Amino acid sequence: MSSTDNTMDYVTDSWPDAATVPAADEALPDVTAMCIVVAGDHARSVTGKLLAAGFTQIIKASHKTVLAEYAAAGAAHNTLHTDLLVICKDESDLIQKLQHSTTRLEIPVIALDSSHAETSGTNRQYDDNGYICALPASASDQQIISAVTLALKFKQMVDLGQRHRNDLGDEIAEKRVLQARLDYLVSHDDLTGLCNRKILERAIGKALVLHREHGIESALLYIDLDQFKIINDLEGHNNGDRLVIKIAHLLRQNTGEGHILARIGADDYAIMANNCNEVMAIQYAEKIRTELERFEFECQGSIYHLGACIGIAVTGASGVETPDDMLSHADHACLRAKRSPHHKIHVYRHHDNDLKSMKDAVGLIPRIRRALQDNNFFLVYQPLLDIDNNRIVRYEALIRMQEDDHVLTPNIFIPVAEKMGMINIIDRWVIGTAFKNWREHHRTENALSISINLSSHAFTDNTLIDIIKEHAAENSIIHDRFIFEITETAAIANYDKARALIYKLRDMGFHIALDDFGVGFSSFDHLKRLPVDILKIDGSFITNLKNDIIDQTLVRAISDIARKLGKITVAEYVEDQQTLDLLRSYHIDYAQGYLIGKPAPINFN
Repeated sequence: MSSTDNTMDYVTDSWPDAATVPAADEALPDVTAMCIVVAGDHARSVTGKLLAAGFTQIIKASHKTVLAEYAAAGAAHNTLHTDLLVICKDESDLIQKLQHSTTRLEIPVIALDSSHAETSGTNRQYDDNGYICALPASASDQQIISAVTLALKFKQMVDLGQRHRNDLGDEIAEKRVLQARLDYLVSHDDLTGLCNRKILERAIGKALVLHREHGIESALLYIDLDQFKIINDLEGHNNGDRLVIKIAHLLRQNTGEGHILARIGADDYAIMANNCNEVMAIQYAEKIRTELERFEFECQGSIYHLGACIGIAVTGASGVETPDDMLSHADHACLRAKRSPHHKIHVYRHHDNDLKSMKDAVGLIPRIRRALQDNNFFLVYQPLLDIDNNRIVRYEALIRMQEDDHVLTPNIFIPVAEKMGMINIIDRWVIGTAFKNWREHHRTENALSISINLSSHAFTDNTLIDIIKEHAAENSIIHDRFIFEITETAAIANYDKARALIYKLRDMGFHIALDDFGVGFSSFDHLKRLPVDILKIDGSFITNLKNDIIDQTLVRAISDIARKLGKITVAEYVEDQQTLDLLRSYHIDYAQGYLIGKPAPINFN
């Protein structure tokens, strides 16, 4: 037979003649340990010759014809787990059957057959069906050994080629697996397995098309976790990752069928809720927010509670044309929810100016610099009421920025100043101006007290203490008439530096207030670590105090603990008499809010 397989042709053309095979007495380490099955009437004789030639792995089969036929079947399927089959019997029918078999022989076959004329010599056939070598029964020892050696080398070459093909197949399979993995990583978050922004944007794009062409409304929920960064910093990134995975699992359980859940930031998630109008989206967001508030994260004996702010954007909203528009609107709705003391869910409206404010932030930078140069900042003061004595005894200094005929509040320019590294200059200006205002209006020991807010960057300002000392000496202030306020969140995020600054300020005679107290997940624990004098209860507990029994319980608990620890309490956002009466019954010390007085230019009378 002539081969039609290119690989087999290569093997055939390169295969040596019997004359080139090493002599029987030469060492053959590469083939002598290969397994040979010898079957048939002359198996004993042939086995002896092979042993004498140095072959070591020989299996002798019975001379029964049936075993020879079984051996032939083994050659087709390698059920013998061997490298060569030698048939020592007159089996011309069997040999012809092998030569014309449609099944490829897995191992080479050598047949010693008396029907094969001595003059015809060695007849080797190797093609797509395998390797068959027919020898006359009277073949010499040298011919048999040469044929066996040649057949085993052929087997080695075939096995090597098969291994190469297998390796190539494995390599291709590995590349396919790797490509699939890369495709997955490109579209999914590696830590949680959730979809990433790429898949989310694709889903938003489809939702926008469905709305334009079929009027089907969908909503995007942008979820920002409260306090995640603090947990991550306090408990370490490994526990932070564990928290992220648990939150992802919780959100999966609350993601409707057909919706897309994605992780788009360290503590930011998004859900593309298909076929969902605004009312349904608000209900859905409330459900998710409730589940997150119920969630408890246990870590090294501590229990942490999380909350979330959720921004919503719907496909039918004005100005939503692209996935970027919808993501931007949902993000800014979430930001608005975070800034609100009343609501944790906000639906984006076209008249919302948060987005415009962010776009205008770059333009604020030179305006802030100009305000510093031209002294266009000024302070307003909001009064605090001593509830028991019903007297105004303290004011909080609040910064404003004058621009032509309008005034900018801190929430507009302070974030920009923080990002651009100008906040420390503003901190120093506030301190110096507050000291100066106090000196100009109060020169007696009965002077009113002033609270001054410090930014979170004050903890890293190495010159702040010296600046405070300089301004204090310049204005001859009474130190215990001043309170420096720091937010609970900022203090914990910069714990070591905050603690060091607090001790330095207290050593100088100043008082320290912990602002927004209670908004954290372990606020009471902070009281043991931070040596503060005053607790300003976060306004979110006060605004609905008269209607919310949970807020009432929490405020009462804060008051009880504060009194036992010898700390003063202040309630913010007091806007009606009923709330003030409740605070009085809880023994809160001071009240601040529009009921008491709005921020105004200095007038301590």
